[in-house]
Amino acid sequence: MNPKCKKLHIICFLILLTTVNIYANEIITLAIGEWPPFTSEKSKKDKIAEIIVRESFKLENIDVKYTYFPWKRAYVSVLRGDFAGTFPWYKTENRKNTFILSKETITSLN
Repeated sequence: MNPKCKKLHIICFLILLTTVNIYANEIITLAIGEWPPFTSEKSKKDKIAEIIVRESFKLENIDVKYTYFPWKRAYVSVLRGDFAGTFPWYKTENRKNTFILSKETITSLN
């Protein structure tokens, strides 16, 4: 292969890589725990809050990955910055001062 053709192939490859990355969704990982019917690692049907959160982020071209922990570990992991966020939690003064909370409740026990 002549040097000009080789350069052209490299340029085309780099353009292709750049184009693919432009259309790739951002991915965030959220730390959550077991709380059926809102979140569940064990049950495929007990994921009401997970579905709402995933679909909300999808509207912004963000894919969500969930990592399940005991709740205290999920909370501490987010505080340390290991994960982008955690949900669903009751709103408390401490949490309002520590995290960015949604203005509206996404689920309710009522």
